[in-house]
Amino acid sequence: MTWQTCPKSMDVALVQPHVSFHPLAKDRPPTVTTISFTPSEMFGAAARCSHLIPVDPTLVTPESKIVKALVREYVDDHSADFAILRTANTLKDYVKGYLAGTVAAGLAYLVMVREGYVWAGHFEILKGGNPASRRRPDFVFAAPGGDIALMESKGSRSYSRKAFHVMVEDGYKGQVEPHIGFSVGGATASHGFSIGSYLKSKKKAEFHIHHTAQPVIADDPVDQDPPEAQSVEAIMRANYATVFSLVHSPDLGRAILRGETRHRVGFIEFDWRGLTWWAARPEERALNLGTAITEEYIFAIEASRARTVLSHFLEPFPDQPDLILPRLPIERFGEESAPEDDSGAIFPDGLAVVSRIATLTGDITRWRSQQWMAAMTRGVSWDEFEQQPYEAYMYTETAAEAEEPKPLLENW
Repeated sequence: MTWQTCPKSMDVALVQPHVSFHPLAKDRPPTVTTISFTPSEMFGAAARCSHLIPVDPTLVTPESKIVKALVREYVDDHSADFAILRTANTLKDYVKGYLAGTVAAGLAYLVMVREGYVWAGHFEILKGGNPASRRRPDFVFAAPGGDIALMESKGSRSYSRKAFHVMVEDGYKGQVEPHIGFSVGGATASHGFSIGSYLKSKKKAEFHIHHTAQPVIADDPVDQDPPEAQSVEAIMRANYATVFSLVHSPDLGRAILRGETRHRVGFIEFDWRGLTWWAARPEERALNLGTAITEEYIFAIEASRARTVLSHFLEPFPDQPDLILPRLPIERFGEESAPEDDSGAIFPDGLAVVSRIATLTGDITRWRSQQWMAAMTRGVSWDEFEQQPYEAYMYTETAAEAEEPKPLLENW
């Protein structure tokens, strides 16, 4: 039986420090020794790591389906240990490589989440780093307080353990280490990781992690003032561009990345796990992607986080350039763990992967519009806007054929 619900775990089998003598380098060994995760967490992590922004709007949903199908089909639902089944050996070489790389990226992302990092941006998008180095890491991660780490992901189902160790080490030395101490996205990267997912065993995969370390000092260290917190706004912007590409559309992701003028888009609003969430209306997402929406999972973002992020990263309307933006969220959001029934997973930046069948079918959902943005520019607070009447309707498979809800604040 292929992977449907059983939580999986992976151990960290090897940790290798690499001493950096850069004065801004930080000693940061990994603290996790094992991680556990559910299918929805693995699917969500892999899907969010698969795309640079901007991306062809027709690719996000099909790509997510491929990730989900491959991971589910070639992982069993019995063992508590994560491993790729022997049946994956029948895949063509290029598909094997895609499977290993995609799974490894998702697993490495989950390791970074467990290490306390919240926001992640692609290195290529954020730019910067050491101009003398032609090799680059995959991601830039940020934690509350301005802790900036580079991360390179490696995965293999064919290398020997010794050869894989060399691959992961080369990822650190060649793609991470050269950029330590350099500015990336406006913040200084003080450390980094090369996280390898060794997937050759048919019974138990394992992590190999190489990381930044500082030289051992024999004398007592000199007291130093703690470093000032860095701005992680550029990394957060890139992170939420990916989030809203998955939640709504790549067009909205691009608008966030570029800081374009606000525009109105629609969401459905629903309650799940005691919180309120925003997701794309099924018919609107189908229109954006040019395809029918039949995913078992949908992506959503917690409503208050969505309001703050959209208000901050999209430019105000031209007639109100001095609009005071909400304070950026700089903390971890909620708990990223999922229950045993795997109805979904919540990531620490407010993104959720939600099982449509388990949580939405038959629930009352509410139509919300970004017209609240227009309200803000005219001095209407969110609390006042919340008092406006809205239409409620049942979420069903035929929601696209339902009568259009009356627009909120329709005079605007």
